[in-house]
Amino acid sequence: MALATSTLTPRAVWWSAVRPATLAASVAPVLAGTAIAIHQGSIRPLAGLGALVVAVCMQLGVSFANDYSDHRRGADSPARVGPVRAASSGVVQCRPRK
Repeated sequence: MALATSTLTPRAVWWSAVRPATLAASVAPVLAGTAIAIHQGSIRPLAGLGALVVAVCMQLGVSFANDYSDHRRGADSPARVGPVRAASSGVVQCRPRK
């Protein structure tokens, strides 16, 4: 059940914008690659950590971009069912950048 926007703090809305459930989609391939490297005896910890950081950052960027895009296109209306979105809730102001 989605909570009303007025009961959520800005931090909670930002956490919702991160879409933590999708972070597994970025971590899983890195873990699989690391497991293969360990199995083959050629693990490179810094490369694995770097890949993990890049994968998580890319997933976060995609989540924020999707939230913004849905807001701009009007896909996240007040009638939307699901978690509160950062841009559509008004917690994050969408202003044009120059």
